[in-house]
Amino acid sequence: MRALVTGAAGFIGSHLTDELLARGWEVIAVDSLADGSSSNLDPRARFVQADLPKSRLDEALEGVDLVLHYAAIASVPRSSNEPYAAFSTNVQGTIGLAESVRAVSPKATLVFASSAAVYGSHRTPTLCSEDDVPAPASIYGASKLAAEFGLLALRESFGLDVRIVRYANVYGPRQPRYIMYDMYHKIRRSNGTVAVLGSGKQLRDFIFVDDAVTATLAVAARPANSEVKPIYNIGTGVSTSVLDVAAYVASAMGRPDIHFEVTQSSWIGDVDYLLLDPARIRDDIPAPVTVDEGVRRFVAWIDKVSS
Repeated sequence: MRALVTGAAGFIGSHLTDELLARGWEVIAVDSLADGSSSNLDPRARFVQADLPKSRLDEALEGVDLVLHYAAIASVPRSSNEPYAAFSTNVQGTIGLAESVRAVSPKATLVFASSAAVYGSHRTPTLCSEDDVPAPASIYGASKLAAEFGLLALRESFGLDVRIVRYANVYGPRQPRYIMYDMYHKIRRSNGTVAVLGSGKQLRDFIFVDDAVTATLAVAARPANSEVKPIYNIGTGVSTSVLDVAAYVASAMGRPDIHFEVTQSSWIGDVDYLLLDPARIRDDIPAPVTVDEGVRRFVAWIDKVSS
C-alpha cells in the first residue's frame, strides 16, 4: 500500500508517516519545510519538497491508495494576522490537491485534517458533535470549514472518497506551538511567576498525538461506500482547564514553586470552550492517554531536545 502525506515534516503529519511506515506502507512525504522540520522526516519515506498551493503533485500521487492532507497554516493567531494566506493555503491548496487526486488516483482515500475550531464559540461548556451546525469564530476555523465544504462538494459531485477529521487539541512530542510548548518555555525562563492567557478557566479537549494517529488511521481504514460518514471528531470527550494543564506542566518539570497569573485577555479567535463528542471514534481509542500522563511524556521529550 502506498500513502502520500502532506505536512509530513510537521507535528501530526510526521507521526502519521512514522506509523504508516511501521505498518509496512510505502510513504511519500511532502512538505515545504517552511514550518516543518527535516529532523521529523523518517529517511525511509520518499521526500518531496513542495509548497501547496503553488506546487502540483500529480507525479507523486500516481498509484497512491491513501492521501493524508496535513499541510496548512495551522496557527489561529497567524491566520488572524494573515487571512489571505490562510485561505490561500488552507482552501485553495486543499482543493487543488483534491483535484490532483481526482485526476491521478481517483480511487484513493483522501483524509483532510480539519479542526474543532469550525464549531466556534459557546457560552457554556458544550460537547460538539459532527451533526452540529458549524459557526467558526476565527479566520483559521473559517478557512478549515471552507475547505471542508469544497471537499464535500467534490465527494457528492464526483464520488471522491473524502474523510474529514476535526481535531481537538492534539499534543505530544514534536509539538511546535500552543499551550504546553509555550508553558514549558515560560516556566524554564521564570523566576516563580508565569502568565496564563485569558481567564485560565478555558476548557479544552486534549488528545495525545499517539491516540490521534490511531483514530485517524482507523477512520482512513473504514470501507469506502456510501454509508461511511465523511466527518469525524478526533478527541477524548474529556475537558481540562488551561490552568490545570499549566499545573501539569509545572509538576512534570519539577517546579511546584510556580505561581500562575491570568491575563484575562488572549489572541483573536480564542474561545472559552473547545470540546468534542468523540462517539464515532470512541471504540478506536478505548483507553486514551490521560492529560497528566501525556504531559509527562511531552516534558520528557522536550527536556531531551532542549538540553
